[in-house]
Amino acid sequence: MRKCTVLLLVCLTLPMAASGGVGDSWNFNGQIAFTANPNGAWSYGYAPDPEVGNIVLPYTFGLFTNVYTMGGDIQNNTWYGFNATSIPVLFHNYNADVGAMAGCQVGRTAMHPGYFLPVGGGAPEGNYACVARWTAPADEPAVKIQGAFSPGLTGTVSEFIVVNGGQADGYVIMEVAGTNSAQPFEEYVAGIQAGDTIDFVLGQYDVIVSDTTMLDAVITSVKSIPLSYFKAQDPDPTDGAVEVAPGAILSWFVNDGLANLTYDIYVQPDPNFDPNASPTETGLPDDSYDADPDLIMSRTYSWRVDVNGYIQDPNLPYDPENPYDYPIHVTGDVWTFTTIEAPTLGPDGEVISVNLQASGAAVGTNIAGVVPVGNWNDYTGMTGTKLFLDNDLGFSTYTRFACSGGGAMSAAGTNTGNPGDDALLSGHIYVASTTMSGTFTDIPYAAYDLYVYFNSGAVTNTQTFTIRGTSNTLLGYDEMGTDTALVESQNGTVNGNYVVFKDLTSPDVTIDATPRAGLPSGYAYLNGFQIVSSWNPQPADEKQNVRSSVTLTWLNPITDIADVEYDLYLKQGDSSFGDPITLTTASYDPEPDLENNSVYYWQVVMSGYTQDPNLAYNPGNPFDYPVTRTSPVWSFTVAGKAAEPIPANGAIEVDPNAILEWQGLVGYQHDVYFGTDAEAVANADINDLTGIYLGRQAEEAVTFDPYGLTDMDWGTTYYWRIDEVIPGTPDTILVGDVWSFTIIVPQCPTPLRGDTNDDCINDMQDLVNIAQSWLTCSLVPAESCPF
Repeated sequence: MRKCTVLLLVCLTLPMAASGGVGDSWNFNGQIAFTANPNGAWSYGYAPDPEVGNIVLPYTFGLFTNVYTMGGDIQNNTWYGFNATSIPVLFHNYNADVGAMAGCQVGRTAMHPGYFLPVGGGAPEGNYACVARWTAPADEPAVKIQGAFSPGLTGTVSEFIVVNGGQADGYVIMEVAGTNSAQPFEEYVAGIQAGDTIDFVLGQYDVIVSDTTMLDAVITSVKSIPLSYFKAQDPDPTDGAVEVAPGAILSWFVNDGLANLTYDIYVQPDPNFDPNASPTETGLPDDSYDADPDLIMSRTYSWRVDVNGYIQDPNLPYDPENPYDYPIHVTGDVWTFTTIEAPTLGPDGEVISVNLQASGAAVGTNIAGVVPVGNWNDYTGMTGTKLFLDNDLGFSTYTRFACSGGGAMSAAGTNTGNPGDDALLSGHIYVASTTMSGTFTDIPYAAYDLYVYFNSGAVTNTQTFTIRGTSNTLLGYDEMGTDTALVESQNGTVNGNYVVFKDLTSPDVTIDATPRAGLPSGYAYLNGFQIVSSWNPQPADEKQNVRSSVTLTWLNPITDIADVEYDLYLKQGDSSFGDPITLTTASYDPEPDLENNSVYYWQVVMSGYTQDPNLAYNPGNPFDYPVTRTSPVWSFTVAGKAAEPIPANGAIEVDPNAILEWQGLVGYQHDVYFGTDAEAVANADINDLTGIYLGRQAEEAVTFDPYGLTDMDWGTTYYWRIDEVIPGTPDTILVGDVWSFTIIVPQCPTPLRGDTNDDCINDMQDLVNIAQSWLTCSLVPAESCPF
């Protein structure tokens, strides 16, 4: 139950309103009547219930206008509004058998919502809630609402208490959706003015079957409200909760009614709360708190939330126009919770793997995956969180995994010959026509490759995989049949069972799997994941046409490491490295520049210190445990010709004033070729007389303006080539690639007023067109024209 009352008073005596009487009481069941509607302060009726299980404000309240009376052995009176056999209705059992009265006990009043199907007129067809309304006959300092909704039969209903539900500023002070159990209530509302309404609303929840619900409600005028009504309540984590995540956000609830509401929070890593300690935070504007840094694991916390705010001055006569200028402070209760047990940490491995086991087999310690490792984390539920995933060495990490949106779990045929790969591909979670997701948090690698495995099994399937919050999307395509090997789908161009996102760096990542619209089979599948630590080398492994002035960079394969040093090995031609270069930063700028048209091999060995994995987790542990990581051997090729064109090769919507740029070879001059014929540009040489050859540029000149003061033509595709001239031998030339780009095509999104020929230009031709149509008339009949 959530409360949303507007309260203006504390537990202090207020002068009684001139037109009301403190202590006055209105009893719904005791004052029930079937001779008049409204009946004093009470009225009985209905309201549209357009959203099942919800209430939409404001709503229109309609009075029941007819009474049905049953006599004999079964005596009751029933208010109804449409016809005697329809619902919604409100009735009272005077002395009938409870069974015959649909569970309504003798002397009680019951309500029933319903779907009204008009028979011979009446209200429009639709869902209707049954409503018992109290209307304030006079101003009241405050009222107390007590009572209960009690089920007569076993159907599920939605129950509400609403203040001024027919007005734009109406609000709900109690709502319970989908219940078939007794719902007692005790609420306060302050500042009631004559004509304000309090509605007790019974709405349907799913299907109207056996939804008879009894209502007991007493409204009493009061002059004081307990200060405790403003006390923080409903803590999350709940009082005494265990296995609370270290990143949990603490939250609570406070009844409305205070102006300038703020909170003071005390969070203490000790079950014995110290009331003399200073608050952890003061003046919080929201009813939640995110501890930074995160909470400590394996620890019991005590916490308290104090409430600050302003009300109307209780020493003055009640006046709804009074400002909120009287300060109050409400001390909260002390709650406790215990965080999850810290994992037994070990050396950081290089891979973290998750198998969505579903109804398939567990991978466990078997070797599986594109990066073949054991110690897989088998995830057996469609939703939920798996804490502290093991790495490939079998040690726990802080990494957590959760799956959301999965609709079903199943198994698909595999026959890879490898028990681990068979288990990985056999079990999957799938969903139809929507998106499901896998989320990892606290990944321990500064950079990593993410492998996403999928196997649809009995259907041909196409789906997209997207790193949430980015445009990083890959397409997965899997043909129907048994998967006999792990095959990369290569962005949907190959029948495969995995895609790989390279060189990710965020410690938290969510992968959304979505069926590809318009393609078979309309399902999204997830079988498993591998997070493989990566050094993210730049230039990337086997990269071609690297500039000779390149700076080598990389990322640590693991995080939380101190006193880091790097041994860099670099050699031209082969990987038989000699002595390393020792660095303290993850970058290296070779001096002098590297040689053109040469292959280089390089490797990094990282060393440093981390926390001792043999000790229990403690944020205060020193970084005194030595750790070493060795990268793969990478290679790259320094350009042997011009590279890195700007505009990029194949670029479109290029500005007609664009300047050509490229990465040239150090010490080389550059021959420039440019034109609109790809074959002519490819075949031209320095003897060309057609205008394609535009001359030889000095070695330091790596830009060229092809047209000077003249713009390039709109919508035209241009081709260009840069040849490198070997120093000292001007006739020895390294022929470059042919690149292309296309100039933007002008658009006319908003035609101009007066543009008679729709060319987006107002010019003399438009004036001529207007003059030619001057003094013409198209009225019918023609005789009505004035000239």
